[in-house]
Formats: sequence, C-alpha cells, structure tokens
Amino acid sequence: MPDEKKSMEIFFPFGGLNESLAFEKQPPITSSDLRNVRPHDVEEERGRGGQRPGLLKAFSTRVTGDYPIVAIVQVNTIYLGTA
Repeated sequence: MPDEKKSMEIFFPFGGLNESLAFEKQPPITSSDLRNVRPHDVEEERGRGGQRPGLLKAFSTRVTGDYPIVAIVQVNTIYLGTA
C-alpha cells in the first residue's frame, strides 16, 4: 500500500561520533557524521542535543553593515519548470 504511513523513532546520537564502521553498522545512538553539535544543554544541565557555540568570529565586520541581524528564518522554495 503506497499511502500507508509508518512511524519511526529517531534518537539523538548521544554515543557520539563513530567513524570505525560503515553507516549501516553503526552502534546504537552513534553517528558516522557529526558537525557542530553537543549532547548536553549547559544552561539547563540536561541531555537534549544542541548546536555547539562558535569559537571564533566568522567575519570581522557585520554582514549587514550598521544593522544587526534580528531574525534568521528558513525559506522553502519549489521550482516549477518545464520538463
């Protein structure tokens, strides 16, 4: 049945990075590819996964000149072209 939906439980890789095995053979709660993540929230002192803070400034000047960045949002686009 193509319209049948299945649920899947996905866990944060609290076991960390494991590059010793193939992707299909990863030990539970590990990942073969992690970038800029950490497993524990330092402010709330609990495990939930989050982004690692930057260590250095990416740019020496503001990317928007004299105006601060107020909000960053994700925009999804769909290209409807001719086949």
